[in-house]
Amino acid sequence: LPHTTLYEPLLEVLTKIDHSKKLSTFFDKCKQNGSYDSTATVTELLEATSEVTDKQILTKIRESRIISIMADEGTDINHYQNLSICIRYCNQDTGEPTESFISLLKIKKKDAQTIFDTIVKELKSKNIDMTKVRFTGFDGASVFSGQFN
Repeated sequence: LPHTTLYEPLLEVLTKIDHSKKLSTFFDKCKQNGSYDSTATVTELLEATSEVTDKQILTKIRESRIISIMADEGTDINHYQNLSICIRYCNQDTGEPTESFISLLKIKKKDAQTIFDTIVKELKSKNIDMTKVRFTGFDGASVFSGQFN
């Protein structure tokens, strides 16, 4: 997509992925002097789309019999420590293994216990059953290796 302040292409993408056609109907019937491409409107549309997408992904993860957790931490340009969490699961509709990003969280420390506690708390907040976890991957994170971690 073009630069983030050019919202018209983004709105076009959103109307194309809206299977209910409510957005395209709205844009077709709205007054011609309204473009609905302001920062506030587009932000609200993106947040609503994100909520729907998250709900669909989480439903598929919850339906899966087993899951894998993949996580990696890193420090961003603003020196914040972040933890990204992805889940690999079997899509029950297609039978295909699927990987979905579910969270990007700020963490205070990068030790094994903090990362573990953060992952558990996030999965519980998303109502993901921890007993389904069969594999974890941490990109070779040395913080998890060793006798005491």
